[in-house]
Amino acid sequence: AHRRASPAHYFPAIEETNPGALRAQSVPLDRDLWTPERFFDFLKARRRLLAKAMNEFIESWNPEIEDDVMDEHGVRHLISLGENQSLEFKSSLRWDLDEQRVNKALEEVVVKTLAGFLNVDGGVLLIGVDNSGVAVGLRGDYSSLKNPDRDTFEQHLHQTVARDLGATVSASYLTVNFHEIDGKDICQIVVEPSDEPIFVEHSKQALFFVRSGNLTRPLPVNETVKYVQHRWGG
Repeated sequence: AHRRASPAHYFPAIEETNPGALRAQSVPLDRDLWTPERFFDFLKARRRLLAKAMNEFIESWNPEIEDDVMDEHGVRHLISLGENQSLEFKSSLRWDLDEQRVNKALEEVVVKTLAGFLNVDGGVLLIGVDNSGVAVGLRGDYSSLKNPDRDTFEQHLHQTVARDLGATVSASYLTVNFHEIDGKDICQIVVEPSDEPIFVEHSKQALFFVRSGNLTRPLPVNETVKYVQHRWGG
């Protein structure tokens, strides 16, 4: 029977034929992690490398460069990384593209994603990009607001975050920028890790979300207690 080659076999071959390729793709170079038995350790290490690479890339942007091409290049590079521990795509904030109407449940999904980033290592949320990395823009979201423009969208975003996660989160941990990709507006939210646990009110319950891989998930109460004690010592 055919057996899929393990990383311990094909990673060295990749590095030999394309030196630096593994590092460029944030693949851990510790060969002890390339065995099936260390698969989850491998994933954990790669998530750290991806987060580091993304943070370094964001920090390398020069805010003094007034060049729309540079902004577009930066966002395209982020999108090329694909969704991961530190990067998430959402097609819209509140406009349901399938049903062509405002859907408040979509706002809840955005809030949960932000909470997951806040409670772990931070990250970047791109709104106006679908799951496959295609820019779909914010036209639907704009049309659902009093004024169909960036300023009104950003104001509504901050109001939503302040309502569901607190005014401090909106003012202190989020940096919002807009970019244009293929003639479509994209909203980029850079999320800093929070100095305290962030909970989301849902159906009269306080839920605690974390970012795990390319997913945002709630933790059970017992795991939340352990995580909060370990992360913030409280």
